Amino acid sequence: MNRMRRQGAIPLPTDLQSSPFDSVSAIALDLERALSKLSETSRVAFVLSEIQQLSVKEVAEILSVPEGTVKSRVHTARIQLREDLRAHDVVRERGVDYVV
Repeated sequence: MNRMRRQGAIPLPTDLQSSPFDSVSAIALDLERALSKLSETSRVAFVLSEIQQLSVKEVAEILSVPEGTVKSRVHTARIQLREDLRAHDVVRERGVDYVV
């Protein structure tokens, strides 16, 4: 049966034809678009802190800024990302239950 599917004799059910990663890829593209709208300083602080999961202290050392500045930039980035993603109905549209 698997050989027949590979040869195209038995079509896959329609619910299996799209990849489960399609929505994940779409979310990643939406997030990338939203990140690109941030100022460079906010984007770098956010990516290092939230995506690379570095500590505030580590990010502060890398950027040569006080820890409070890192916290402020990450907070600002979160607010802007949340507003942008909500404005484009990304969270509701994609069925994702998370808060940036």
